[in-house]
Amino acid sequence: MKLWILLGIMAFMAFVVPVHAETDPTITECGQITAAGYYTVTNHIIKDDNTVCLDVRADNVTIDGQWFNISGSPGIIIGDNVNERTNITIMNVNLNYTSGTYGISAYKTTFLFISNNNITASYGITLSSINNSIINASNITATGAGIWLQVNSSFNNFSSNKIKANSGILFNSNLPKDN
Repeated sequence: MKLWILLGIMAFMAFVVPVHAETDPTITECGQITAAGYYTVTNHIIKDDNTVCLDVRADNVTIDGQWFNISGSPGIIIGDNVNERTNITIMNVNLNYTSGTYGISAYKTTFLFISNNNITASYGITLSSINNSIINASNITATGAGIWLQVNSSFNNFSSNKIKANSGILFNSNLPKDN
């Protein structure tokens, strides 16, 4: 009986506790992410020009900022208007874009998880065509909207965010009521 309980707990933990190989990729500078993986930021990143710092172009990507600062303009972009993305996690990142447009911007993404971040930008998080996602436990300071949920988005959950902005969470008027 104890063996079955132990096996059950081990099987549960395999799905709950992430296991990372020693070869997991690291992020030391701005660039594109084109392969699935658990990426860790290993130093502060300062971006001086007006190009995207981290451009996520793959599915099944986790970015763990480990509380390092990413500064400049603009921040993290996920997906585009052509290709859909799925299973993207952004966590533990300090994004500081005081003169930039957005901290995190996501397009056509399903199962997006943005959690435990500090974001300062004109628009903290902008989302377009986002479904079945969770945005929680982030501190957002913005001169525009803290979170801007745009067209074709549904079944999204926003919880435990601290937002200081001219518009806290801005919903486009044509969105379904299930957000």
